[in-house]
This record gives sequence, C-alpha cells and structure tokens, in this order.
Amino acid sequence: QVDFLENHPECSGCYHKISQIDEAGNCLHIDMGYPPRRQEYYSLDYLLQYSNFSPMLSVVFKNHAEVAPEWIKEAPFGDMIIHAGNLLQGDYGFIDEVMGNYRIHGGGLASSASRLNNVKVTLDVYRLIGEKFNLSDRPSFFQGIRALKISYLAEWLMQKVLPVPFKKKIDAVYGVKIRSIVRRILMLGSNMR
Repeated sequence: QVDFLENHPECSGCYHKISQIDEAGNCLHIDMGYPPRRQEYYSLDYLLQYSNFSPMLSVVFKNHAEVAPEWIKEAPFGDMIIHAGNLLQGDYGFIDEVMGNYRIHGGGLASSASRLNNVKVTLDVYRLIGEKFNLSDRPSFFQGIRALKISYLAEWLMQKVLPVPFKKKIDAVYGVKIRSIVRRILMLGSNMR
C-alpha cells in the first residue's frame, strides 16, 4: 500500500478488500462485498453517494492537518469522517485483493447493534459530514442521504413485520448481498466516480 501511494502521488490513500471471520477464525464471507462498483479509484462523491466503501482496517492514507478534526468527537463513529477528510485531499486507490480480516464478535459496536440503529447512526454521521465539510449541497450527498432514508424505512418495516429470529437469519445469511443489490438498484444509472 505504501508502494501504491508512492507511485500515485495524486491519491490521498488506498485500501484493499477484506474477508469476514467469526470469533474462532472461521471465514464467514471471503469478500465483504464492498465497494458496490469495482473501479481503480474512489472519490469523495463516491463515498457520499454509496456510503462507507472502504473498511478502516484496510486503509493506508497520507498524513494531513485535518485527519481527525475536533468535531469527530460529536459522531457515534469516526471512520467515514476520516475518509471524507482524506478524500477532500485526493481519491483513494483500490487494491483488488483480500489482504485482511474483519472479525465479528458479540462485543463489536456494529455487530451488537440492530441494523436499524446502524442506519440511524450512519445518517447522523452523514449530516455531520455535510455540515462540517460544507458538502450538503452536492448531488452525491443528497443521493446518499436518500438511500440511507430508504434503508432506514426498509429496516424499520422488517423489524415490525418479521419475527426476530427470522430477521436475524436473513441478516446473517443474505444481509450483505441484499444490501449490495439494493444499493446498486438505488444508484442505477449514475455515472458518478
């Protein structure tokens, strides 16, 4: 990754694919499913439109003054804020290889929270990014907010209609694929980089 950044001075960072494993180290997903569209470079507009596409554990980025702005403390999580600040400096490059693992366990912040709560806090982070980086007038920001609101509504409806064990099974077995397909459908026809 350092070699990649040295060979691509226009990029602010780069990342790679990851797999998902359980507490015992068993592989759950060989490829976590991001990003929704594979390409060589990813921009700030791509982040705003499609949400967080680069798992923090796989990112190497160049140092700059606003890597973690003071207001990051207002957010329920900070990785999207760090990515947005980096992407203001230049695109991320992508290495299309699985080079790391994300471990799912009961004590994890994202895995222990409901999908509904995860979407809600992501909306909160989006609003902070839009306000603090002055990005809320960008079409990509509007598209990302719209997609998250639709996701929130869908998660809320599923929580109301589906029995809890059935919803958990759907999330565990099909969740990543379903969300990826829904994101693609929502953004169909967009040529945004």
